[in-house]
Amino acid sequence: MATDRQADNGAADAVRPLGLTLPAVASVLLFACLAGLWRCAAIMPLRVPLNYNEGWNAYHAAAAMAGLGPYPPAGSFMIDNYPPVSFYLVGWLGLGLHDFIIAGRVVSLASFVVICGAIVAVAGRLGCNGLQAGFSALLFAGFLLLFTGYVGMDDPQLLGQAMQVLGLVLLLSDAKPAWREPGGAALLVAGLFVKHNLIALPVALLIWLALIERGRAFRLAGLMLLFGVGGLVAFRFAFGFDLLSVLNSARVYSLAHCIATFGVWLQLATVMLGATLLANVGGGRGARFCLIYAVVSLAVGAFACAGLGVTLNAMFDATIAIALGSAVALSQFSAPTRAATVIRAALPLVLVAPLALGVRQLSDARTFAPDFWLRPLQAETRTASDDIAYLRAHDGPAMCAMMSLCYWAGKPAAVDVFNVGAQYQSGARSPAPMVAQLRQCGFAVLQLDRSLSFQPPVSTAILQSYRLDRSTADGQFLVPKGG
Repeated sequence: MATDRQADNGAADAVRPLGLTLPAVASVLLFACLAGLWRCAAIMPLRVPLNYNEGWNAYHAAAAMAGLGPYPPAGSFMIDNYPPVSFYLVGWLGLGLHDFIIAGRVVSLASFVVICGAIVAVAGRLGCNGLQAGFSALLFAGFLLLFTGYVGMDDPQLLGQAMQVLGLVLLLSDAKPAWREPGGAALLVAGLFVKHNLIALPVALLIWLALIERGRAFRLAGLMLLFGVGGLVAFRFAFGFDLLSVLNSARVYSLAHCIATFGVWLQLATVMLGATLLANVGGGRGARFCLIYAVVSLAVGAFACAGLGVTLNAMFDATIAIALGSAVALSQFSAPTRAATVIRAALPLVLVAPLALGVRQLSDARTFAPDFWLRPLQAETRTASDDIAYLRAHDGPAMCAMMSLCYWAGKPAAVDVFNVGAQYQSGARSPAPMVAQLRQCGFAVLQLDRSLSFQPPVSTAILQSYRLDRSTADGQFLVPKGG
């Protein structure tokens, strides 16, 4: 008997160090995420373009705050195919900061932090302990910081996600105040009025509730329908036309683009997706919710990825789902057996491996230079400053593919290059008015990408009437040939 006890104690001593794997991995990941978050915060006040969306959002927020409304009149070369909430929320902050792009970046960064905190809360409600819940949030944070440029970028995606995940926290709460379900439903619908592609979480939640609490599923569906219809009616009264007609903007879809974007995400997220499937081997409501959420998100994201201009932001819901599923998988190996301990020790290493490989592939010598972290994007900021000054020096309207440059140069909103180009490409709009304006040199200066941003006949009109005057990392700058 003494020998048996000694053997058991020896086995326990042998596996005990394995229990330190999750805390160690989580600590390293936390440090890396904090470093990435610091860099995003350092970039936030810089006048350097991060994405085409930034200037586009800023112009619409400025129009909303000017009392013009964020929706341009029919026939305008400016297009708004988003719901209105983000333009007003960012706009109010932008009035105080005197820069709508910086305001959008602040909202984006704050929304990212809120999402990470909400993931911790949701994971806890799905049966995970504090360490496991925190690890799930770090997986999500690491994925976004490393593989996307959306953290701290002026774009409403993260704001909408934050509202919806906060709604999920409220609906999963053990407390049952009378306002829990109306509040949760309101937040889910509010997310849709920020970004209309955020349908995965509401649908997944309704499916999950229908399997375990059918009555509650019907109540939640009714509340969301009530808030949704109320929002559409309020929009109709406020703006004089239907929101759905605004959202139905022409877009070019491509199977090749879908396969490429979805394939990149799947390659990066396969391990977390596998852990979500593993969690369902043990069963449980939490594991089932994560699987339903992941399946619905994958379907919605795969469809959205077909649209040109769509990036990995279409897969953010799926990333949240599998990060939660990974934490639930970890929680299911809590038995004090040798096998469970080994799996519990190995799983965090496997889950973090794609992030570690991503760091290795994406980093170069500049990554380890102090300026990369302490003074990021200095060369890009100098280039942007010169380009902004160049645009400002040309009196008259300007067309910018990178609209933030025109915004910072004080140019009025003129052309939504991406969406107008999509309308021309899909045949939803005639290019004749644009061609006529270009032939008359209606723009004092053009800032376009190296493909001239348009297809014929618009690109032909550009080449006939404009000449290249400047070329930088931000693109090509063209002025009228007669100038």
